[in-house]
Amino acid sequence: MRKIIKYGLILLILFTVIGLNACTDVYSGLETPEDINLTVSAVPDTTEIDSETGAYVVNLGSKVTFKFAGNRVDNILFYSGTIGNEYRYRARTLAENVANIKPTILIKTGLTVVPPTNGEVKSSFTFGYTNELNEFTDQAVTNAVWKESAVALRGGNLVNNAAVTQYFYPNLGLDAATNKVDDWTDWYSNDYVVYRIKAKSNASDNYRLNLQQFDVKNTETRDYSFTYNGVEKTVTKTINYQIFKAFCLFGTTLAVANDMTAACWAQYVPLTTIKEGESTPVPNSQYYVWNLPELGLKYGEGSGYPWVTKNKYGYAISCAYAATTQVSVPAAVTDSGGNIIFPTATEKAEPSESWLISRKHYTRQVSPDSPTSFLKTKTVNMIREYRHQFTASGLYTVTFYMNNQNIDVTKEKVVEFKIMVR
Repeated sequence: MRKIIKYGLILLILFTVIGLNACTDVYSGLETPEDINLTVSAVPDTTEIDSETGAYVVNLGSKVTFKFAGNRVDNILFYSGTIGNEYRYRARTLAENVANIKPTILIKTGLTVVPPTNGEVKSSFTFGYTNELNEFTDQAVTNAVWKESAVALRGGNLVNNAAVTQYFYPNLGLDAATNKVDDWTDWYSNDYVVYRIKAKSNASDNYRLNLQQFDVKNTETRDYSFTYNGVEKTVTKTINYQIFKAFCLFGTTLAVANDMTAACWAQYVPLTTIKEGESTPVPNSQYYVWNLPELGLKYGEGSGYPWVTKNKYGYAISCAYAATTQVSVPAAVTDSGGNIIFPTATEKAEPSESWLISRKHYTRQVSPDSPTSFLKTKTVNMIREYRHQFTASGLYTVTFYMNNQNIDVTKEKVVEFKIMVR
């Protein structure tokens, strides 16, 4: 009887192992994916084909039907070919040199004045950039050649509570107008630039210089022009890529946590400064710096920094878009013994200079194009027909990307059509 039980247990274990192995094979998807055996055909509303481009000619506003014939596939992605949805740009993060890309750099500043008794205190708020900062260290920041705008964001006799919005042009400097035309040739000779915003005050306690907004977009213009019956039709479309979209500090040191984060800044405080209207360097106040020395949100994936809601002085941190960030805010510091030290009257009269250093702005930075639609995923039934309507004239390349896949192997197929929307 014991032998029967023993053999029974052995068989049970054996069948269990076999069953688990079978389940593992099925569950892990280790079967070799099938080759793609699916065809796609286009059925436009006309039978006309352009002899030069081979494009199907369709009427604006009409729908083009695409039919699928053959075996089932796991996934089908559809790229319409319109701006932002081109298959050829699906993995692009830096555009090619021939791409038509121009940045728009917008800076908004404000000011709160604490009137000095002698009326002689001066402040400035300047903007610059460099293409020489390969590493974020004090020495590199100091040694870099910064190209500063010929016009200060603010300087001289400043107006209390007045906000100013300005646009930056590499060769023209700053201007409040939005319709300036500038030559960007020199700008694009650099793979990247790093921005610097510098706030200075001849007496630390008199001015509150506010950076309310710093907004940078790369705008790409793509050409969808075509010629129909001997007549050329110019069609261009633009798409914006947000490079900096909010003003938030990413650290009290020059360690930039994430090089591709849209809002990423580091702080630098020089040891010496030069007062406005003078030429001799003097000690720079270490009490008065940007009032966001710690960030009010997570520093970056994998950085290890915690969430914080107040800076080291106990002030609540606001990092919302267009929030005002102040420099030269009277602040106490804590010494090595944990004692809180407040600046003296003499220290409040010291000059103050504080910089913000941005992460790199790659001059041709873009975002990858995405599919217009996920027509089918692995868990969805096979489709046999799809219809798409073009809402603007132009010459487009429509792309269907199909694949069968498991965790290790992907079998794929790409089918393209040219569509001329007249």
